[in-house]
Amino acid sequence: MNSTKTKRKKMSQARRLIVYMEANKWQIIDWLKWDETRYCWHKYKAGLRYLELIMPNDVWGQEEMSGQASFWGWWKMEWYARELDVMFEWVDHKQRNGKYMPVEEMRRLYDKAHSPELLAAANTPLGEMMDEGFCKNVVNDLK
Repeated sequence: MNSTKTKRKKMSQARRLIVYMEANKWQIIDWLKWDETRYCWHKYKAGLRYLELIMPNDVWGQEEMSGQASFWGWWKMEWYARELDVMFEWVDHKQRNGKYMPVEEMRRLYDKAHSPELLAAANTPLGEMMDEGFCKNVVNDLK
């Protein structure tokens, strides 16, 4: 009985997260003055670029990893975490200044937060955290 309740609770939490992620996606699309295609393409291209950076000279590995659901699931969760940080920064700016920052500045901050070059940087805390998460949540899942 407890197993069923636990499964329902986890499923309910997962559904809530999906709803939050979708709502945040649409808010970001609105703030950046993008459409859904541009938003999704931006995330996809950044994921592919990240793979190029962490697997240089391994085209086969990049192609193989880009076809893995575990990679894209992990990438979406990492993306979402950074989106929340950027959204909080935008809202904080509005609370302090009475208005949102210009769209160009929002886009610059958004791009910086999701920069594959920064996320893949080997000798930075963020790069090390991303590498650890990649190994734990993607590579180990493939074994």
